[in-house]
Amino acid sequence: PQTSHLAVVGSREMPKGSKENIENFLPELFVLFLQMYPHASLSVVSGLTGGGDAIAHWTTLSQMDKENRLHALGITATSINHVHKQGDPALYKALLSVDQAGVISEHEPQKDAIKPQYYDRNRLTVWLAGATLLYGITKTTSGAMHAMSLARWLSRPVFYLEGTTSKPVAAELDKRGCVGLESPEEFIDYFLGLRR
Repeated sequence: PQTSHLAVVGSREMPKGSKENIENFLPELFVLFLQMYPHASLSVVSGLTGGGDAIAHWTTLSQMDKENRLHALGITATSINHVHKQGDPALYKALLSVDQAGVISEHEPQKDAIKPQYYDRNRLTVWLAGATLLYGITKTTSGAMHAMSLARWLSRPVFYLEGTTSKPVAAELDKRGCVGLESPEEFIDYFLGLRR
């Protein structure tokens, strides 16, 4: 089956309620997507630091089906055998222990994380995905906003979950042509338009 890749990117420090919003949004999105495309699969691509990225992965892992149509792909800013101090070792292990999940790194084993590698991770995350969903962002200068800039530069659609970002972030996202979403149905409607 054809696999669609969706980058789900959030900040480490999220506004109140963001975790609950994405934990409700993603399972509904998965059900709708897999119903609309019975012969396709969906892969969630995200980083491996704590906060928004980890929540996206844990939510995806909790919803994996027996038909292997839902996948999780973690992009690490460090080497494949090194969990960064801000990462989630249990998540890293979970992604490597499930057939429908995995971890990707561009870096040699045992190399310590340095800031430029986070930009590499963001680049790889949005490059692999056909679309990006942002949530839980409070600052206009952050790794999540960098990922948005890269996705827009690649002419990929960027969505954000309304009510989970600060007002300055929402204003900047609107200015940059990102689409605010209130429900998974809105994403599916937009996605159907892209695939026609």
